[in-house]
Amino acid sequence: MSDSPEDLGVDFDVVVIGAGISGLVAARELETRSPKTRILILEAKDRVGGRTLGVEMKTAKYTKEYFDLGGQWVGRTQRHILGLLDELDFKTYEQYEDGDKIAQMGVSKPRKYSSKLPVTSLRQFTIFEIFDSIASFAKLTWLTRFINPFDYFSSKKSTNLDDMSVSKWSRENCWTRANQDAIDIATRIVAQSAGNYLNLCECVGDGAQALKINGGAFQVAQNLAGNLENIRLEHAVSEIIVDEQTGITCIKGIDLKNNQVFTFKCLHVISAIPPNQCGKIQWTPSLPDLKRRLFDGCMQGNLIKFVVTFEVPFWKTNGLSGEIVSTGRTPNIGEVHPIICTYDGTTAIGAPAIIGFMNEEYADKPFNERCNAVVNDLIRFMGDDALRHFLDYKDKIWAHEQYNGGCPSIYVPPGQMDAYQYIRQPFYNVHFAGTESATEWIGYMSGAVQSGYRSAHEVLQCMEKFDKVTYEHLKGTIYDQEYCPPKLPSNIYDETRSPWWRRLFFMSGLLFGIYAYSRHYRLSIVARTVKPIENRLVKYFFDVDWPE
Repeated sequence: MSDSPEDLGVDFDVVVIGAGISGLVAARELETRSPKTRILILEAKDRVGGRTLGVEMKTAKYTKEYFDLGGQWVGRTQRHILGLLDELDFKTYEQYEDGDKIAQMGVSKPRKYSSKLPVTSLRQFTIFEIFDSIASFAKLTWLTRFINPFDYFSSKKSTNLDDMSVSKWSRENCWTRANQDAIDIATRIVAQSAGNYLNLCECVGDGAQALKINGGAFQVAQNLAGNLENIRLEHAVSEIIVDEQTGITCIKGIDLKNNQVFTFKCLHVISAIPPNQCGKIQWTPSLPDLKRRLFDGCMQGNLIKFVVTFEVPFWKTNGLSGEIVSTGRTPNIGEVHPIICTYDGTTAIGAPAIIGFMNEEYADKPFNERCNAVVNDLIRFMGDDALRHFLDYKDKIWAHEQYNGGCPSIYVPPGQMDAYQYIRQPFYNVHFAGTESATEWIGYMSGAVQSGYRSAHEVLQCMEKFDKVTYEHLKGTIYDQEYCPPKLPSNIYDETRSPWWRRLFFMSGLLFGIYAYSRHYRLSIVARTVKPIENRLVKYFFDVDWPE
């Protein structure tokens, strides 16, 4: 640009709002590609990391280790986070999954099964549940093929799908309660962004829970922040004012530590906070309708994550993988057990632990009550060893986290996908990052990394530093040369004639021909053989006597 920032009277070239993985990746990419760019990172919390968080816990042999209470796993197809881990020299290790798994779905009694030897698990499930599972998986896999993450309504099926929730789809398409429960638990993230439905659920192969990061995923944000300057914590943004004539943006908010108002002027903004938090900011000029509806209408999930450490990994010696999937429902009205799902949480150096998520009904219960409920539920699934070898318990209710409002990601209510597909659309010189704006692995750390790269290169493009731009990151954005605006759902009238009148005419002619033939011609031996059956069927269905 011809004018320098000083000439335009701004404080910074770029202000990044949010010091989670997405915002930190965007700032790092800008600093790497354009070292002279003046960048300010504003974070409302007193820490970096967003929805990643580490907590220290007691472990075996009187030691202590850190565990993840936020984002944790990475998958083999999550290319953006894996690439970042390579750059930062972080190592990964396999998620333990040997042994039997436990499921409590469809019935109140836990059932063991093995994903490696499914034949041995057949006796645990009815034939209807097995066939229903195969059919449901096939339907979901088939549906994801019609969804384009860049243009949700490019398929004719999208409008009908947008009108229903996952629960409604599972009730209409699954025959058994077990598979309804499985889908309701598993499909809280958009399946097409993960490749397919199975990738969301598994901790083997290309599954989302296949790998863990040595030392914990919370270290990624800390490492990124350690190499960046000018990060201001406890700075909550409350207002964004864009000058439509000059493009200069004024960022206003509160310095929570000193209880003072701050104001910064900049040329470009990257908003790397969840959409529900964007809705709490006052925007001038007013946001477009679809953008405003997206920010106001989407809510964060309400997962509660817990970690339990033990003296020994008793589940391994008992032939279990540590994986539990459960609805928590029982035959008793109003009763619900806490555990939704668990995994083996043993660290890279062998500290035994179980990591899991609990039902939101426990969000308002006291800490000690949540701890007791989780341990008792582990006893229900794994036996008394869960209490005998218990060491420590920690959990995190993400819905109580201020300036976050939930975890792991937003969910889009029915009828709002037309707004959601514009999540990446810039607002003047404000660009939107965050895992919700990704096109691959939405809701995961990999999605956060992808959106951070994209937003940084959008800014570089707007700064006219074209030689610094990698256009692969801009695929599907308005800066893509092949960009096509996403389609909106169509509600036009279909003026074409219904084909049913032609079908009715044809069937009437066919039936009349059969009638005439049977009246005037001698029937074959085969026809005479089936004639009594034909007469009975016609009599049964239409209550008329077929002519002899």
